[in-house]
Amino acid sequence: MLAKLVRVVTENGEECRNRAVSIDIEQKLRVWADTACMRDNYLRKVFRGKEEWAADEFENVGVYAFTMGNVVQTIVTHLRYLPRVGEEMDSNVSALASGNAVGRVPTSLRQFNPETTGQDIEVGCFYRPVQGNFPVVDAFFFVTEPAVDREGRAIITTTIVLLQATVAPTHHTTREKVDKFIKAMKQLFCEWDELARNLKWELIYIQYSDSNPIEERQKCEPVGGRGDHTTELWNRINQFQVKMEGNIVKEIIQDEPNAIAGGPAA
Repeated sequence: MLAKLVRVVTENGEECRNRAVSIDIEQKLRVWADTACMRDNYLRKVFRGKEEWAADEFENVGVYAFTMGNVVQTIVTHLRYLPRVGEEMDSNVSALASGNAVGRVPTSLRQFNPETTGQDIEVGCFYRPVQGNFPVVDAFFFVTEPAVDREGRAIITTTIVLLQATVAPTHHTTREKVDKFIKAMKQLFCEWDELARNLKWELIYIQYSDSNPIEERQKCEPVGGRGDHTTELWNRINQFQVKMEGNIVKEIIQDEPNAIAGGPAA
């Protein structure tokens, strides 16, 4: 049973209303409904121009596309690496391109607010801030994959994939925002400093079809000197760009409700 009938006292007297049988089920129903509506409305929205399509709508559609298995497969083929100075365009590949990666298509959703604390990292969970002014990113998730260290030993690496939807041709950030992001992560996750030390980092800029593409690595300013933790962290992040157009949109339209809405995990 998903819902129950309850009696509510209002200023007009008593009324009967439907309520989810638990908070957990209510949250899952909201996620399912949001995901289904997003997929059904995507085609109509994606071909509208900037004036007709608000930035917050694009943000929702853009980031949730990463919870659809077939869509992620297509996105990977369209990801464009934004190299550091001296690097080649193809010098880094996203963790999402690995067939051995676990969690590359999130299967659950966790919305959090500034009061959320003490969480354990959950691979395959799509983390989405409730507040609209969360620093640096719009959503993120964790991916693990087998690897070999310098001594030839088998290890498991963890990558945090950060998502940022933008309607602009550039999306530079500031030290202040990055510091706020780090502070928020320390509050959200248990033992974040220890976990972050061994993390690999990716940031994917998501743009819509009629945007001028981001073509260069985005900056964090002002730049600190040697030993500055904020600058060092930003320099560790591999940056990618993708436009939500063509085959990606086609896959979103055709994809069944994703794993978060009850589909299979990838």
